Amino acid sequence: MELIVRRIKSHTTFVSWLMICLAIVSQVGCSASQDKWQKQRPSVFPASGIVTQAGEPLENALVVYHSPDGKLSAQGRTDIEGNFVLTTFDHHDGAVAGLHKVAITKTEYVEKKTSYDTPDEPAIAKVAKQLLPAKLSRPETSGLTAEVTEAGPNTHTFDITDE
Repeated sequence: MELIVRRIKSHTTFVSWLMICLAIVSQVGCSASQDKWQKQRPSVFPASGIVTQAGEPLENALVVYHSPDGKLSAQGRTDIEGNFVLTTFDHHDGAVAGLHKVAITKTEYVEKKTSYDTPDEPAIAKVAKQLLPAKLSRPETSGLTAEVTEAGPNTHTFDITDE
């Protein structure tokens, strides 16, 4: 009988400690979602757009908005219809307000034979091949800008030419 009483007491103590630990972990988890870094973030506003090349939707291009102060960027990838939605901190949250310089890139990775590859095996190395004019990949040279405002709508259209 004494053995049973000891086991019940130890089980009760274990359950009590477990409940205390769970309470502490849940409080830490809840407060972590509002940490000081999130509280200090600047406001962002929904922003999206479409990228075309010679009038046709440009799929799988990376669009990057560089903030006016140069400290933040927002980015989005185009879908099959050329549409993109920008993300700065959280998925599709938008961009900070202001006049942004925009860069657009589209990269394809192609196989490159190395001295280690044999003729009958596929290449083990891949290299990046830029599919858009190089000037578009840098915000300083692209000539593209987009204004993001609090009031919106912040929908922008970019038509890429092969110049």
